[in-house]
Amino acid sequence: MEFEFLKSKEIKELKNKIDKQFGVVPELDYIFLKNTQDRIFAVSKKLKEFDIGNLRVNRVGLYFGKVEDGLLRLTIEGVQLIKPNDNVLEINEEQLKDWVKGQNLV
Repeated sequence: MEFEFLKSKEIKELKNKIDKQFGVVPELDYIFLKNTQDRIFAVSKKLKEFDIGNLRVNRVGLYFGKVEDGLLRLTIEGVQLIKPNDNVLEINEEQLKDWVKGQNLV
């Protein structure tokens, strides 16, 4: 699987989306990579020390999220990294059971 490093402009856009959608400007001290499926991964900055160009890598880092239709859709781990203030849905026990079954909540 091929990855490309996000450029500083793309990282700035990513942080702006996080601020707009979740009301927080996180201090993200990571390198961000995007794969051919437009999935965004957060990786330690130590990755720059390695030559990964000739490696066949299936997955690198933590799957952070994906931009779909102009909106950032974070993974559960991505949400935990940014600690959002806005657009957080609190659910009860019954809704939790529905969500675990894969049902839509809204």
